[in-house]
Amino acid sequence: IAELGRLDPSYWTQEKIGAVVGKSQSEVSRTLRFLDFSDAIKENMRRRIISEGHAVELLRLPNADLQAQAAKKIAAGLSIMETRRLVNGLLGG
Repeated sequence: IAELGRLDPSYWTQEKIGAVVGKSQSEVSRTLRFLDFSDAIKENMRRRIISEGHAVELLRLPNADLQAQAAKKIAAGLSIMETRRLVNGLLGG
């Protein structure tokens, strides 16, 4: 998906990318947002230490510092539900 996103953006809309890769526009959008994570978080995703479900929760955090803080706890073994509670706490909720 990332490779298609680097092509002509006026032609390769998220909808067209989704049609090519068999995903919805929202899935393409979310996946492209994962590319903004730090290299450490992306590596943990590649190694499946951080799942897509965990990553979706990390996207809710407003900055890389909070994402890194939460990612360290995820790597220590948090479930997705525990991650959601952690993120809610970091957001003040």
